[in-house]
Amino acid sequence: MDFKYAAQGSPNPASDGETYDPDDRLKAAVNVAILLRKPLLITGEPGTGKTSLAKSVAADLRLPLVSFFTKSISESRDLLYAYDAIAHFRQAQLKDGSDPDPLPHLRAQALGEAILRAHPPAPGHPHRQLLSDWAAGPTASVVLIDEIDKAPRDFPNDLLLEMGEFRFRIPELKDHPTFAINSDALKPIVIVTSNSEKNLPDAFLRRCVYHDIKFPTGAAARKRMEDIVMKRVTALNGGAPWLGDAVDFFFHIRENYGNRLAKKPATGELLDLARVLQAAKPTGPLHTAAMNPPMSDILGSVFKTGDDLELGEEILKSWKGKG
Repeated sequence: MDFKYAAQGSPNPASDGETYDPDDRLKAAVNVAILLRKPLLITGEPGTGKTSLAKSVAADLRLPLVSFFTKSISESRDLLYAYDAIAHFRQAQLKDGSDPDPLPHLRAQALGEAILRAHPPAPGHPHRQLLSDWAAGPTASVVLIDEIDKAPRDFPNDLLLEMGEFRFRIPELKDHPTFAINSDALKPIVIVTSNSEKNLPDAFLRRCVYHDIKFPTGAAARKRMEDIVMKRVTALNGGAPWLGDAVDFFFHIRENYGNRLAKKPATGELLDLARVLQAAKPTGPLHTAAMNPPMSDILGSVFKTGDDLELGEEILKSWKGKG
């Protein structure tokens, strides 16, 4: 099957009904990655929609989404399967030292799950235990590897074979089976996100399609951010009288104080501010509005360090609202 990502901001069932509205360049990057059967590496400021992209692709193409959230202690094996060695050892102790079957202590994860779903074992086969649920038949999947830059440096390089050829082994199993995908149509769509906290190895980068999600700028940026807020904050589809002020305050911070902040607010902070304002129900312009809690008390949704919060209070006092 040939897949083509063409999301038009339609409801995304993978994200609790929120919508995702990618621009044409991002959609093109997804489709280039699908065409080349290569992972798509996405960078950008936190809150620009990197993780939501995978949910949108899965919903748009009607494919299952499997996710791996990288940690500082992640190993390459973790992306493929999990092995509960302690439980296996305890079972062996209960069996007077004999070697019990390790299969009940193994579970496919993320990329390993996607590879198995492409060629599921026959009903009744022992390897069916590697997944808790199976689709009706072979299927491609969308695999999200989130914040890969959190992992140890060797993590991406240790996955070059598995991500390039979509095959892996589980050496803990007695027959040392190799699980592989032998059809291009069933290869997973792999989306890798990074906050660029550390550089990724060149060998890994060469095997990816790359796209950087830029934060909206220019004359149309405010309108685009208003549209994003209306689509992603429940019950704001018709807008709100304070929305223009909230977006103006947000851009006022980014454009005039961004270089002075430890963490410049991104889309996630604007959405949080909008959700709080929706509950507070301000009346009138935000810089003078009567609301509960007052605007000065909700700045923690936008500023994320003590110094930034102090500066935020000064920004609020000097800001005169939209127009």
